[in-house]
Amino acid sequence: MLKLNGKQWALIAACFAIAAVFNYFIWLFAMGKPGQIGGVYHLLTTLSLACAFIVIGDRFAKTQIFK
Repeated sequence: MLKLNGKQWALIAACFAIAAVFNYFIWLFAMGKPGQIGGVYHLLTTLSLACAFIVIGDRFAKTQIFK
């Protein structure tokens, strides 16, 4: 199991929060009503965005999650 420090956990939490907000606004501007999309689809899209943000954030913050 991975042993993550506080900075790494903060990066992961921030990326998930940013991904959730970003996902909401994407669907708000694209469709007008994000509530018409299923919850599972929102969850998977948020998860995908968060993973991408974590990879990018790891590179810039130099947290070394991916060694």
